[in-house]
Amino acid sequence: GGEDQFGGEVDEPGGLPARLRQVDEADQTVEQGVEVIYQEAFYNCTALTKIELGKFVSTIGANAFKNCITLSSITLTESLKQIERNAFYDCIKLKTVYCYATTPPLFTGVSDNIFNEDVTIYVHSSSLDEYKANPDWGKFTLVAME
Repeated sequence: GGEDQFGGEVDEPGGLPARLRQVDEADQTVEQGVEVIYQEAFYNCTALTKIELGKFVSTIGANAFKNCITLSSITLTESLKQIERNAFYDCIKLKTVYCYATTPPLFTGVSDNIFNEDVTIYVHSSSLDEYKANPDWGKFTLVAME
């Protein structure tokens, strides 16, 4: 293991540890070099309101942000390839997602449990049609960003 950006133990290099419940700052940025947000990494971090993922994050693990009840905004970067089951389940205030991935990331599990149905997802204008045609992403409100 090694240490993560928050001073906790990490079992795998390039990732965040499970159970970062001690995060008490409202805005967080996942440092560059982190590739995976592991299962339950931010589970139940009720103080978290906004997060920006580092540009190398390719996977968001199952339940990673589950029950982050004050999380209102997240920025997903272009390297994101996969969002696992219930990643944002019960994030009842999550209304805004900025997704810079040009290809819609794969949802594993039931896509209904990824985001709330009233979320607005902003994607590159050149990718909007592909997101709308995707059976998982197309069910959400999608808006082109410049």
